[in-house]
Amino acid sequence: MPLPIFTKSSSQGIVGTFRQCQKYQQMKDLKQLTSVVILDEVGLAEDSPNMPLKALHPLLEDGCIDEDEPSPDKKVSFVGISNWALDPAKMNRGILLSRIPPCEEDLVKIGRGIGNKTNGKFTDPLIPYLAAGYMAVMKKQPKAFFGLRDYYSLIKMISVLVEKTKERPSYRDIELYVRRNFGGSFGDWD
Repeated sequence: MPLPIFTKSSSQGIVGTFRQCQKYQQMKDLKQLTSVVILDEVGLAEDSPNMPLKALHPLLEDGCIDEDEPSPDKKVSFVGISNWALDPAKMNRGILLSRIPPCEEDLVKIGRGIGNKTNGKFTDPLIPYLAAGYMAVMKKQPKAFFGLRDYYSLIKMISVLVEKTKERPSYRDIELYVRRNFGGSFGDWD
């Protein structure tokens, strides 16, 4: 069960998601089924004044909070996805996968791999320009605001458009999708 995390997230939201998964596992054969909580962008919770990740400690240990009795159906699998490293107390309960940022050549390969191969004649010529634009944005932004997810979403949106129209996207379409995926502001960070 995915739960997007924001800087305003609360521990009640996290606990509630775990409770839903626990309820789903009740009366099930746990050798055949397991629920998984996926906290997407869990690193954003580090900036929350509510400190929602504090609720994770007992949930990851035995699945219980307060006076709950431990039982196998309360143990729920957990995946936390983050673009930032968490504090050591949270990271020691999991595996850290760290990758170096892709180079422009890698972005072109990935971009061509995301789209539908049958429409490559329309999308493949655009990919190097989109990759170069993404690299320019990454160099310009003072703090990680945009990321690979935005680039991947841009490529996917253009691919879906080409799949529907069976023609090369217009500059207006490309501009619309770039603005949609890279809109917003870098903010006023010091």
